Amino acid sequence: MNLAACLIRGLRLLQIKPPARLYALAQAWQTLDSLCALQKRHNDLEGLVSWAKRKKLAPQQRYYTQLLHETADNLFFSRYKYPAIAALTDWVITLQSQLFPTPRYTKGYAKRYTATR
Repeated sequence: MNLAACLIRGLRLLQIKPPARLYALAQAWQTLDSLCALQKRHNDLEGLVSWAKRKKLAPQQRYYTQLLHETADNLFFSRYKYPAIAALTDWVITLQSQLFPTPRYTKGYAKRYTATR
């Protein structure tokens, strides 16, 4: 549950009618959150498709490609329906990837953590 929804629930418990702007803010926040999740899923599936292609795993590659196409369709329609929030989503994803990049592990990186006998 996001912050705006918690605030609305708290105001209802106090029997105070929340303003209409708060409902709009909660809806926009939920849309932003769902678009971010769709974009992250799309990025992850692109990586999985390339991994399956590199490892020559045909059934997994077909499955991940199918999921990627479904996610791309959902993302396209969501972007068409909410263009302003979609632009904000791109900015948020870019900022998040710059602040918290995915770690790059070199070959043999985990070898130092194996138990010595």
